[in-house]
Amino acid sequence: IGRLGADGVITGGIQPARDGLVHTRFTFNPSTGRLASEGPNLQNIPQPSSEEASWVKKCFVALLNHLYWSLDYKGIEAVLVGYFAGSRNYIRLSQIDVHTFFTLHALHMVDKVLPASDLPDLAWSDTDLTDYLGKMRARFKAQRQLNKHLVHGGAYLMTPFKAQEVLLKE
Repeated sequence: IGRLGADGVITGGIQPARDGLVHTRFTFNPSTGRLASEGPNLQNIPQPSSEEASWVKKCFVALLNHLYWSLDYKGIEAVLVGYFAGSRNYIRLSQIDVHTFFTLHALHMVDKVLPASDLPDLAWSDTDLTDYLGKMRARFKAQRQLNKHLVHGGAYLMTPFKAQEVLLKE
């Protein structure tokens, strides 16, 4: 977003191409293989509920006789992994919080810092599971962020060597 000068001219910000439009380049994030956007990054705009979202969204205008769509792929990789694996539980977790679920199990089985009694149970209702994972997400925020890379890496068939590289980098 540019700056409006006293002369009424906008300077700086994202420069449009010759056709007057801003174009992004879609790539893949090397650490997870997820879809990425660069030059400029048009994937990470403010959430619809934020104050900034209203003025940012005004910057996106559809061409005449065209539609503008905004899509949220939140959790789509995990949903697809669950679908192709034929696992209703994984699909359910992907819609609730698969990252925290995985993190808690890693903290129990690998790091040995979480007792089995603190693990979530898939027999719980969606509401109880969501509430519990939300509390644990706040408690283990840093560990969750690290394990999130591994969950996405698993969806994209990350090799053990790449997983080790990601863990050591973090």
